[in-house]
Amino acid sequence: MHGGGIRCGQVIGQSNRDGGEPASNPQRIPNLIATIMHALFHVGDVRLVSGLPTDVNRVITEVQPIPGLFS
Repeated sequence: MHGGGIRCGQVIGQSNRDGGEPASNPQRIPNLIATIMHALFHVGDVRLVSGLPTDVNRVITEVQPIPGLFS
């Protein structure tokens, strides 16, 4: 990932020996989506938007972005 306030060149977590599963700090799809949303939008402003789909609002306000990516 690059841009949006994300610190480039970061390695987050470790994988197992064959690279098939996370060995530490597993991140899931909702965390990736929350990271992208946090890079694109200001969370405080999004909370004030009316008519926003519930799923989008939930991901932005309840799911944590991947830690360590933002400076």
